[in-house]
Amino acid sequence: MSGKFINHNNIPHLIHKIKPNLTKAQLQTIKTLRDNSQVIIKPADKGGAIVVMNTEKYKQEALRQLNNTTYYVPLEGPIYPETAIRINEILHQMFIEGFISNAMVAYLRPNPQETNSRYFYLLPKIHKPRQGWPDPQMPPGHPIVSDVNTESSGICEFIDYFLQPYSTTHPAYTEDTYHFISKIRGTTIDPNWLLITVDVESLYTKMRIDLILDSIKEVFSRDPSLNRPEQGLLNLLEVTLRNNDFEFNGDFYLQICGIAMGRKYAPSAANIYLRKAAMQDFHIQPHLYSRFLDDIFALWPGTKQQLTEYQEFLNNLIPGIKVTFTIRNQIIEFLDVHIYKHYDSTGTCTLQTKVSVKLSSATDCGTQLFNANRAKPATVTTNRGSKTNAVAATTVLSSKPVVSCEKVRKDGSGVSATVKQNEIDSPISDASSDFDVGSATSNKASKPLPAILTPIQTPSPHDEENEETAFKLHPSPTPTIEESAPNNGCPP
Repeated sequence: MSGKFINHNNIPHLIHKIKPNLTKAQLQTIKTLRDNSQVIIKPADKGGAIVVMNTEKYKQEALRQLNNTTYYVPLEGPIYPETAIRINEILHQMFIEGFISNAMVAYLRPNPQETNSRYFYLLPKIHKPRQGWPDPQMPPGHPIVSDVNTESSGICEFIDYFLQPYSTTHPAYTEDTYHFISKIRGTTIDPNWLLITVDVESLYTKMRIDLILDSIKEVFSRDPSLNRPEQGLLNLLEVTLRNNDFEFNGDFYLQICGIAMGRKYAPSAANIYLRKAAMQDFHIQPHLYSRFLDDIFALWPGTKQQLTEYQEFLNNLIPGIKVTFTIRNQIIEFLDVHIYKHYDSTGTCTLQTKVSVKLSSATDCGTQLFNANRAKPATVTTNRGSKTNAVAATTVLSSKPVVSCEKVRKDGSGVSATVKQNEIDSPISDASSDFDVGSATSNKASKPLPAILTPIQTPSPHDEENEETAFKLHPSPTPTIEESAPNNGCPP
C-alpha cells in the first residue's frame, strides 16, 4: 500500500501524494473566468457545448421570458416561508393518519429559517435556427428553476418516489438512446412508410396545473393502494406546483402556469401528463411509437394528408399542448442518432442507426465538434483587459466545445468541410456498415429514497418530400414562451 501514515487525534490516516493535473496558470485562468462579471458560462441546452454569453444579453433574455405574465408574475418578496408552514401541516396530517413515521416527518419537514430560495437560470438553445434568436448575440433560453436545499426539495423527492413507477410503464416509454436503439434497430419495415419525429412545444411551461393534478389522480385511481398516502401526495403536489416562487437578479417571481424544470418529480409528471398522447385512438396507428419525455419517434404507414389530420387530432387531445412534425422518407434524426432505411440485396428494408452530430446555429461549435485541431487553446480577454491562455477551460470541460454567442457567422461557413449538412441529410447507401452509438441522452431513474423514507412498497401499475429534403407540418400559430406571446390558453 503506497502512501504515508500519520496520526491525527490518535487515529491513523493514510496520506497519498496527489499530483495536480492543472498548472498554476491554468487554475488562475479558471479563477479569472469565474470572477469575470461580464460573461455568463452555461452548458448548452442540447449538444454538450459550453456557451459563453454576454451577461447583459443573458439578463435581457431572462427578463423577456419572466415578463410574460401568462406564465410568471412578479412578487414583492419570497413566499417559501409560508409554503413551508403549509407543507408541515400536510406532513402532520399524514403522520396522524399513519402513513409516515416520526423519522420520515423529521427528514421531510422544512425549516423556514434554514431553507434557500429557488433561483432561475437559462440553458441557451444554440441548436435553434439563428434567424429565430431573440437577439443576434443571444439564443433563446430554456428556463430552469433550481430546487436544491429548498423547503420543497425533499418533498419533491418523496412525490417522485411514488410517480416514477407510473411514468415508465406506458408502451412508448424510452429510457435513453441505448434503449431506443434496442427497440428499433434491425426492424423490418415497409419501404413506403414515412419516418417522423414529433416535438411537443414547450411542454413543461404549458402543462396546466389542474391537468397535472387530474392526470396523476387518474393513474392513482387505476391502481388503488391502501398503503399509498394518496390524498397527502396530491396535497403536497398541489402546494409545490402553485407556490413555485423563485429569485432572479434580486427580484422574486411566481410561476403560475406549467411545471418548473428543476423539480425532482418534473420528468415523471410530464410522462404521466402525456399518457393520453399514446396515439391509440386514431384510425391509423403509427408503428414503433417511442417517446423520450417530449420527443417522439414513429413510422407512419398512411399518406401525408392523413398525417396532417393526425397532427390536428393530437393538437386537440390535451389542452394547451401543441406538436410539430418533422417528416422524412429515408433518414431522420432523433435523440443522438440518425435512423435510416437500409436495403439488403433482396430488397428487404430494415431500420438502422448512425451516430448523430448536432449542427448548431453557433457555427463556432460546429468547428469545435468536427475539427481535429480543436485542442488548440483559445484566448480569452479578462475583465482587466489582458489576454490569457484558456487551455485550462478546455481541460476542465473534458474536450467539450466552447461556444461564444458573439462570434456566430451568419452564412454557416464556420462548419468544417469534414461533415457537410447535405451529407447528413442524404440517404445512407452503405448498407453493410454497423454503427455504434458514441453518446446517449439519458433519463436515468432517480436514486432511491433513503431507507428512512421507503417503508411503503409501491405496487406496480396495471397497466412520420423527397429523399433529401425534410419538411415540417406546423400547427396553427400557438404562442410560446420563446415568442414572448401574450397568451397561450394556459390560465393560472
